[in-house]
Amino acid sequence: MIYPETHVYDFTVKSELQARQKLEDIVHTIDEIDSGPSYIIEYKNSAAKRIVLKSFDELPYLKHRADLFVWKKTAAF
Repeated sequence: MIYPETHVYDFTVKSELQARQKLEDIVHTIDEIDSGPSYIIEYKNSAAKRIVLKSFDELPYLKHRADLFVWKKTAAF
């Protein structure tokens, strides 16, 4: 039996270092519970996307373990 499971992690970036640490924590948590996750990364602006991209660059194995990556710009509030 296969069923989809969704986990939403929402956080505000206050610094690049904090964002990288938080993203790494999230990725490690997901990696422990799901061997082939799908990631939908939502960002508000190009600065936020740049921070996330740097974080993912520091986790090179991630691109090979994930089934899907989707980048999505959210509407500005």
